[in-house]
Amino acid sequence: EVEPAFRLQMVVQAGTEFLSLQGEAGRRYAIDSSSDLRNWTEIGEAVSRADGTLKIQDVAADSSSTRFYRARLL
Repeated sequence: EVEPAFRLQMVVQAGTEFLSLQGEAGRRYAIDSSSDLRNWTEIGEAVSRADGTLKIQDVAADSSSTRFYRARLL
């Protein structure tokens, strides 16, 4: 069985940065952030829409710091 592909990227919409995920439709995802790739903090969970997309804003992000992100299928 082939695993479905997904994409996580930062997008700017109306001057606000969001993480946009393209994954499986109707599935619950958790988005985590890290500043050092060792310690991760969940910034949100959401169920993807019928087209497989979801958007989450990282309200704790500081524009002067480096942030890494990962998505987990729950």
